[in-house]
Amino acid sequence: MNFLDLTWYFFDFDGTLVDSAGDIIDNLQRAYSTIPRFKGVSAAAVKIGPPLGTMLKVLTPDVTETEIKILTEEFMKMYIIKDFRKTVFYPGAEELLNLLASKRKKLGLVTNKPTRNLGFLFEKLGGFSRFTKVMTPDMHTGRKIDKFEMFKELIESGVKPGQAVMIGDAGNDIKSAQAYGVKSIGVLEGYSSETEIRDANPDKCVKNMKELFELSGEIVL
Repeated sequence: MNFLDLTWYFFDFDGTLVDSAGDIIDNLQRAYSTIPRFKGVSAAAVKIGPPLGTMLKVLTPDVTETEIKILTEEFMKMYIIKDFRKTVFYPGAEELLNLLASKRKKLGLVTNKPTRNLGFLFEKLGGFSRFTKVMTPDMHTGRKIDKFEMFKELIESGVKPGQAVMIGDAGNDIKSAQAYGVKSIGVLEGYSSETEIRDANPDKCVKNMKELFELSGEIVL
């Protein structure tokens, strides 16, 4: 089936549609500077993509739960002051969204970014109006869900697996879609390693979103 013959197109957010690494690293660095014993920590080596708590534990394995709370609160101030100077769509990403929208395709987000934070960013990036479904870990009051649960809910809501594709830059993006029969495209220049993406065995790999946009009419899944 040709890529453009599908009905549903689901996208990861950070590392797939947008490059937010610069803002995330800057604000992590600022958060660490508020705790004296972490002032020498460099956030530059952080792997973007996992939940914030996981990133903190990787950067500083001896971090305490109290410190995680402090760092998280400081980090989240970036969403209060709406400081997204470095967050932009990847080349080709917005063009692809516009192309699919012009063909009346249904678009969705499947992301680990909390709803509130995503909303602040979308004030800069054009809003949610083009997306029919937005799946986030905190979309249900009182509990968090992962991407496998997000796809379970999508299928239960009526999304036909054979008419859908997930586009993401992490192995988990691919595996969660595959678990429910949804096709998948791995983006190699996101925040995960090429090895992680290829090991997840997506239906197709592309170098970046620009390539996916430019080859969208030629890709067969």
